[in-house]
Amino acid sequence: MTLRTKYSSEEIAVLESYSHRLNNKVHLTFPGGTFGDMVWSSIFVTNTLSHINDISETCPITPLGRVCPEQSDVRDTTHFAFKLGNAIEDTLKTRHDILFAVYIGINKSTLEDPISELDNKNNDYELNIIDTVLSHCCAMGSVGLMSLFETEFNQKLIFLLPNKIDAEFYGEICSRKTDPKKEWGKMMPGVDHIKKNITDNTLVINPNRFVLDEETYIECVKEILDFIEMKVDTDTINKMISYRTLWYNKQPKYIHDYNFKI
Repeated sequence: MTLRTKYSSEEIAVLESYSHRLNNKVHLTFPGGTFGDMVWSSIFVTNTLSHINDISETCPITPLGRVCPEQSDVRDTTHFAFKLGNAIEDTLKTRHDILFAVYIGINKSTLEDPISELDNKNNDYELNIIDTVLSHCCAMGSVGLMSLFETEFNQKLIFLLPNKIDAEFYGEICSRKTDPKKEWGKMMPGVDHIKKNITDNTLVINPNRFVLDEETYIECVKEILDFIEMKVDTDTINKMISYRTLWYNKQPKYIHDYNFKI
């Protein structure tokens, strides 16, 4: 699958009409596994849908411990453009490549289709837009890609980055989640490559902090909220904690048994 890299002036005008889906967003990026989905659901979905008492009704957790927002009534089309477009992530190099990936994710276009005017409102009317981009671009994209999100779209970047000593375990988590038949081999994240994508303004979070204990999770949540300048009340924080606890209790034994450290 090859991403287009040349666009006519008319096509660029269409692509630019999608920039509102990227401008001024928080961008949570991680190398796979189960932690990023949980962070997105517990913090950002909980805050956006604060009127819902139990976020697990909106972002259900499977018996295997996976978060499944794509099966709920939460639909963030930017999230899906990057989270599910792994073949695209490898080839994003320019502002318009990124916007084209959003366009494809929203309109279910093929890479060969001409870029054409579409009614965004018809795509949005059933959506609850969470102001967060969720991606694997830090691990799968080219070096310099994340700085494009920051400089071109004024995004705040949050990286979930495991320690090198944990990289093999995180690869195992990702493999069990996405490759149960073990056809692709262990998806061990390239920690050194991810570090090359970190900008001066990036917040880097060790995902171990979400599973050590509840107190460590709360400290991490507050650090993220301070970084993105998001104010929440105590009741919302408690909902975040409840979701994390439910998620953790449903995790498989190999996660509970792992010796997490920070």
